[in-house]
Amino acid sequence: MYSKILIPLDGSMFAEAVLPYARLLAQELRIPVDLLYVNDTNEPPACAAYMANEYLTRVGASFGTTVGALVQSGHTAATIVEVAAAQREILIAMATHGYSGAKRWFLGSVAEKVVRTAPCPVLTLRHPEREFVKADTATTPVFA
Repeated sequence: MYSKILIPLDGSMFAEAVLPYARLLAQELRIPVDLLYVNDTNEPPACAAYMANEYLTRVGASFGTTVGALVQSGHTAATIVEVAAAQREILIAMATHGYSGAKRWFLGSVAEKVVRTAPCPVLTLRHPEREFVKADTATTPVFA
């Protein structure tokens, strides 16, 4: 099974849509979570790291399990795959914007690239969310 869940986040509500699912899975499996922020901009690494760590700390506070915060610089999909490849028995849980056609071609799909190249399983959630997990059921065991 998995020993950790890696959740790539970019600060958007689209990326955060996967959080309720990953939270329940981590709690049920009693495994830690690593939240990953990839700085793929020209922003200075120290500044990006400071803001990203504050963001990841705030997001991590909602988990009932051990949460690590990782801030990396590089191309988003490649960095996610590199971080996952350096660990064993990991599950990547991430949201996808659900673009199609020309918009997907133009913008690319980080989730698609991760799914194609990751050395581990990848759980994706297509936005908009289908409401399988609701806020009031966040503490109910999924696998009971």
